[in-house]
Amino acid sequence: MIPIYQRTYSWTEKECRQLWSDILRAGANDEISAHFIGSVVYVEKGLYSVSSQSPLLVIDGQQRLATVSLIIAALAKSKERIHRAAQKIRQEREGKLDLEGNGDLDLGFKVFKLDQSNFKQWQTPSAELSTEQLSQQLDLHTDHIDSYATQEEVFYELLLKAGFMPTEKVETLDLAGKQVFSIADGALLVCLEDAMTSELIDAVADLEPMQFICQDKGFKGNDQLKANAVQTFKSCSQNAETEMVFKVV
Repeated sequence: MIPIYQRTYSWTEKECRQLWSDILRAGANDEISAHFIGSVVYVEKGLYSVSSQSPLLVIDGQQRLATVSLIIAALAKSKERIHRAAQKIRQEREGKLDLEGNGDLDLGFKVFKLDQSNFKQWQTPSAELSTEQLSQQLDLHTDHIDSYATQEEVFYELLLKAGFMPTEKVETLDLAGKQVFSIADGALLVCLEDAMTSELIDAVADLEPMQFICQDKGFKGNDQLKANAVQTFKSCSQNAETEMVFKVV
């Protein structure tokens, strides 16, 4: 409930974009546990006699709360609206010659929902933890990616954590016989294959991406191959305008 003494809703596109940016930043960073959007004052039960419902009075953050409510309402309606629009376009194109050369027009879309991470979080052991219990915890994190997570789910989480929007252009490349995802015209390359090779590392380095992310288990315990990969990207960075970031997850 917005008290009558509060100012009316006055946010423009600039403020809405900033809020949306803050939400994406908080959602993409595991170290950010919360995002403050304002204080709420409420009347304790039994002290409000006008109705059976105790109102919540917003004293700060009403612009942000109202905007979040509008965003949620818009997202709920936009999914069905986009689906109907795509269906209408398909119906209009049926039986017509493709004189404009559109070919197979892509009318698909993705809907993302915020969920828990696909990566297991390391729990700091307590002082009372026995050696056997610590060993069991280490075993659980040998494969720290959720076994139920799909490749697509892992990919989009890595994309967001790397600082890219889920709407970025994504292409699939074949490098040294391995599947590699190229984001934003090669700015970010992601390989989720279970077996890394020196040929793949060299092929990726030749493309000079800003970032390259692959799975740690892909090296299958081959520390020499991993060390060579680090040196390869370090060497390429010396000859490039910007440093190429190499990460394993």
